[in-house]
Amino acid sequence: MDTPSEKTTAPTTGRSFFRSNSPALQLEPLERKLGWFVSGLMLVMTVAAALWTTSLKRVAAVHGHCAPGYTYISKVCEKYVRADQSTRIISATSVAVIALVSLYFVYKKRRPGVIFASLFMFLIMNWATGSVYAGLVFLFFSGWLFLRRSNYRRYGTTSPTPEQRRAARTKVAGSRSRGAAAARSSDTTSTRTPAPSKRYTPPKK
Repeated sequence: MDTPSEKTTAPTTGRSFFRSNSPALQLEPLERKLGWFVSGLMLVMTVAAALWTTSLKRVAAVHGHCAPGYTYISKVCEKYVRADQSTRIISATSVAVIALVSLYFVYKKRRPGVIFASLFMFLIMNWATGSVYAGLVFLFFSGWLFLRRSNYRRYGTTSPTPEQRRAARTKVAGSRSRGAAAARSSDTTSTRTPAPSKRYTPPKK
């Protein structure tokens, strides 16, 4: 007895943003070395977050004056104090997770993953310490990687020379001028619909 042939489906060839093999999305040797260093710094920040995570304390001002250590802002006295234990645990856990994610993407040489991990690390450190300066190194690193990715997509290299930048600008200007010339040529050669005839034709009897 013959059995019906089974239908076979072709394997999908689509690649996700983080799994693409495009050179623009892969870490170069220098970027990977710095990625290991930054990811290790994130692990160190895990201990710092567990010990020194702060929270903002607000108290009412007395006759427009604040106690020593407080800052008078909009009729309220503010001061950053050490957060409670549960908040410090949440902060340290978040930093540890981001550090492990960064290590994973550095190991896989995925530039977008390292960019996002560094950016989230900056936000977490800003929240944990109440200071924008605490995570600036992570913000600069993510911005540097994003700039190098943009350079590769535009110039074909992460560190373009002035000659390569000028050649790319000349190429873009030439393609735009050719496109404008083609558009003008198509407008002049386009056929126009003839106007309807106004001659009167008597009806047949």
